Amino acid sequence: MSQHEFSHGTKFLLNGLEVVVKRSGHRQITVENVKYGNLETYKVVELLRAWVDGNLEFQIDENRPIIETDFEAFSAEKKNEAERRYKLLLPFINREKKFVDLAEHLEEHNISQGTFYNWMQKWLRYRDIRYLISNFELRGPRKRLSDTTVLGMAEKVVDDMAYEEIKPSVQEMYLELKVRVNEANDFRENNQKLKCISSVTFWRVYRDVQDKYKQDVIRHGLQNAKLLRKGSRGRLSSDRILERVEIDWTQVDELLVNPVTLSRQRPWLVYAIDVHSGEPLGFHTCFNQPDTAAIKQCLLHCFLPKTYLSQLYPLVQKEWTAYGIPREVVLDNAKVNESFDLRDVCQTYGIDIQYCSIGSGHQKGTIERAFRTLNQKLFHRSPGTTFSNPFEKSQYDSEGEACITLQAFNYLVHIALVDMISHDWRHSITRAGIPHELWHKSLEANPHLRLSIPRNLKELKIVMGAGLEFRKLQAQGIKLEGFYFQSAALQDLRYEMDRLNRDDELRVRFDKDDLRVIYIRDPINENYIEAYPDIEILADRKIRSDLPIPFYEVQLRSVELSRAKLRNDDLHVGLARRNVEVITEQQQCDQKQGYVDTLNEMEQQTQKFEDMGYELDRLNLPEDISDINSVQVAEALKQADAKSRKKKSHDAVHDQSEHQPGLVADIELDDDLPTYQTGIKGA
Repeated sequence: MSQHEFSHGTKFLLNGLEVVVKRSGHRQITVENVKYGNLETYKVVELLRAWVDGNLEFQIDENRPIIETDFEAFSAEKKNEAERRYKLLLPFINREKKFVDLAEHLEEHNISQGTFYNWMQKWLRYRDIRYLISNFELRGPRKRLSDTTVLGMAEKVVDDMAYEEIKPSVQEMYLELKVRVNEANDFRENNQKLKCISSVTFWRVYRDVQDKYKQDVIRHGLQNAKLLRKGSRGRLSSDRILERVEIDWTQVDELLVNPVTLSRQRPWLVYAIDVHSGEPLGFHTCFNQPDTAAIKQCLLHCFLPKTYLSQLYPLVQKEWTAYGIPREVVLDNAKVNESFDLRDVCQTYGIDIQYCSIGSGHQKGTIERAFRTLNQKLFHRSPGTTFSNPFEKSQYDSEGEACITLQAFNYLVHIALVDMISHDWRHSITRAGIPHELWHKSLEANPHLRLSIPRNLKELKIVMGAGLEFRKLQAQGIKLEGFYFQSAALQDLRYEMDRLNRDDELRVRFDKDDLRVIYIRDPINENYIEAYPDIEILADRKIRSDLPIPFYEVQLRSVELSRAKLRNDDLHVGLARRNVEVITEQQQCDQKQGYVDTLNEMEQQTQKFEDMGYELDRLNLPEDISDINSVQVAEALKQADAKSRKKKSHDAVHDQSEHQPGLVADIELDDDLPTYQTGIKGA
């Protein structure tokens, strides 16, 4: 590197001011301020301390190149050439040879005298081997020789076309330049016509004048353009847990199965993570696009202690101790996050909401990276995954391999968040610790910090629960998505409302992650009472009551049941009802006429029996026709028909025995059945 010293005439910047050395000594240096002309004296130690702190920098002549690349970074060819030049200069630098021997030395190494003095001058000025590096590739003119008018037109083309939302190619811009040059030549004399530059020259012009930042602003937005230009400045840090919690949602790269309809659908995952420790704080899954209710549901899970793990999810090995009310929640600048409902809930619990700028996902990089971790550790390794892009998916049959239901998916997410992330050191290398341990270290380091929870779970679910419906109270209870919820307190409310002759629509609140209990507002006593689903009905619908019952899974089953009803062809039921009405009207008319039509019809039926060879008295029917009903007639006809078939069969066998004597050995007649048992002689 270049070498400098505090000698007379040396220029350097001191605290941003340009100074020049006027007198130099071993202990003190006198400098002159170039701008104001005043003299100041400094100790050499003070100037050296300023140089170490970066407040002093030696000036380089304007025509003096600055090389900031270390020697090892150059190619081997350039380093070898620089070392060769240094060896040529070394005998004269060390005064091993005198300049009277220079001609013989130059002839021996086949270099010119001008080249030698050029190298020597660089060495004496900089005393740095890097300045002996060959710059042969920089040869050529320092400015373009093309017509300045055409170059100006080229720059105008780039400025007009390079910053469109759909940017044209460089070749298309070059063709536009040729058109403009041709149009300009229409108004010029033959000896003044412009010559268009080549496509290569135009590409160089485009490379030099294009504003990439301006292009990025148009194509990617202001925030992403700043990110591309300035890069990521690192994650936002916090001093303790629950000081900053980031929440975001994404559509999971996995297909889930409805066990009733076997249909496939990708769920949405709303996820919250503590920035200080990297500890997962809560989540919520749904099949619809997340809204304010989904954010509230995720916050509800953040507030709740995860004491249910060992009972509901025994395959989760570690404990999940993270819970509490955060101080600040960071959300996307989406319209669903700007609702009054979410704002009111956060104000209730003293939570500040911070919205990221539009298109600035990097402002909540912790949660964005957490989604990537979940994809790598769980979703892309589960059957039915859709992967992140078609190239990864390739020939994989996501729909055919899908087999996981929503309840099982929630089980898997618990395993991933607790065992694979919360207690895994590889997830938090940048924080130098395991998220679970960092969480507890922060608690120990902040004795004043207490993990607060609301007064009771019922109150929390009523306020934060995403489910809200209005229903009429029926004898079976409250009907919600095809299920009836019932309790003794609910029946007492129904009795009291009947007594007061009230038929109000009741406000129903519930946790969309667990429908094993709902809360119904009592309009009389102005409080909430609990109700529960019928366990047997849950078993009939193939829903496990020992695990949390997601609302969306129950909703899917209800929707499919409604669709099945619509697909059912019940036209015959309507026709049957009409037929009943026709017969009823006929009987009403016949009643007014003394049942004349009915008696005539029965006489006709009797005549039909006699025409068929049946004698009415042998059918064991009542003598009075009016006492005969259809059941008696059907039974009598059945017996008569059986006897008739038995007689015809007997006559047929008898005729056959007369024509072929000895063929039939014997015939046994069964008095009850019109069948025969026969045997062949000699068999």
